[in-house]
Amino acid sequence: MFFPILAISQVTEGNITSKAIQLFDNMKFAEAETLFKDILTEKPEDFMVNYFYGACRTENNHFTNSDLECLIKANQEVSPININYYFGVQYHARSNWERALKFYNKYNSLASLSRNEKQQILEKIQQCYDKVNPYEEYMIEENNNEIIEVAIVNSSTNKDSIQKTEKNIPDSATIVETPIPVSRPAILESVVKDKTPTGESISFKINNEITYLYTSHFKTEQGKSLFEKGFSKQKELDFSLQRTDVLREKYKQAKTTDAKKLIGQEILTMENNLYSLKIETNKNFAQAKNLEYEYWQNARREETNEFIEEINQISKNKKNEIRSIERDKSTFIDPNILLGNNAVISLNEETTNNDLIYKIQLGAYSRGLPSYIKTLFNKLALIRNIETYRDEKGVVVYTTGNLTNYDDAIKMQNQVRQEGVEDAYVVPYFKGKRITLKEAKELEAER
Repeated sequence: MFFPILAISQVTEGNITSKAIQLFDNMKFAEAETLFKDILTEKPEDFMVNYFYGACRTENNHFTNSDLECLIKANQEVSPININYYFGVQYHARSNWERALKFYNKYNSLASLSRNEKQQILEKIQQCYDKVNPYEEYMIEENNNEIIEVAIVNSSTNKDSIQKTEKNIPDSATIVETPIPVSRPAILESVVKDKTPTGESISFKINNEITYLYTSHFKTEQGKSLFEKGFSKQKELDFSLQRTDVLREKYKQAKTTDAKKLIGQEILTMENNLYSLKIETNKNFAQAKNLEYEYWQNARREETNEFIEEINQISKNKKNEIRSIERDKSTFIDPNILLGNNAVISLNEETTNNDLIYKIQLGAYSRGLPSYIKTLFNKLALIRNIETYRDEKGVVVYTTGNLTNYDDAIKMQNQVRQEGVEDAYVVPYFKGKRITLKEAKELEAER
């Protein structure tokens, strides 16, 4: 009898969260902070809410210990690359130059930045070298003796992130951090003469000729609005996916049946929410794409050619910028993500050119996917990227994962089997070509 009330409550809560994220994306940090503060009261341990609230507080020039603690809570389970920037600002405000530099350098080396953003972060790095604190007037002096320190033990895994206070720092902690340049870098670069479009850096494919690289490229207000809604949902989906991965790890480590049952129920709830988020995300992106597609269908050829020339020039400029890691490249968003839309993620050149890669083969089909297999793959696609390629016999092979060692591949194989693909197995590839496990092990041993 309480289910309808519960359902309405969950929908309302989701709408508030989405609205808050959208305000954040639109840089309306004061309004977003108010909403996230209310959500945080209900979900004080939610890492996504802690991240956004801590980020809003930092953007709004608040530098209390509780603001830093919010970022630390978020960093316990996931490590968004932008969190390094907010850690840097928090320590910059405290005139902790060394720690601020470490986080600024980490952010600068990992994040994909526009030229304007690149210039701003380099200026902040220079300020730290010069011991200039632009946040000093905002800094609130409280609990100075208990300022929280953050140590990143291994940047590649979230579970290795540790938190500690100045009063209790383990001597045995091994800290691996981004090195600081010994010499002072030349920060002030020449002013960029070419005009860079405004808005968020994206990669949104409209048709075979046109791909938007910035949100300012949208030609219809409704299309842009739908895209922003989809982008907000996409961020919420990404956080939920990471949270689900954390729960699966906790499920494996749970020692009692009751604990496993409770975590399992939470995982099921999260998976149901993931499916709804994915559908809503794809719907918004598809509608945005259709509106923009109609615009270019009716546009003059001269306008189309001029726009294509513009995005080609932007693409060339981007190639000259600092290389960034894969997880923080401009978000590529294609509305046809689900297998139900007859689209899958194909193997790309960057993947196939790696020397030795292990993948988990989900299946191989020459006459299309059976309906029950398509349903299973649709569910799996909410959690993992499914790649396909056609072999020399014309058979379509479905795989997931790109692992560099056999032990990790076996772990993923077991996870995929638990997720419903019971006959999934490890398949090695060398320079894009399939090889035997024996050959792979020999290559791995040599490496």
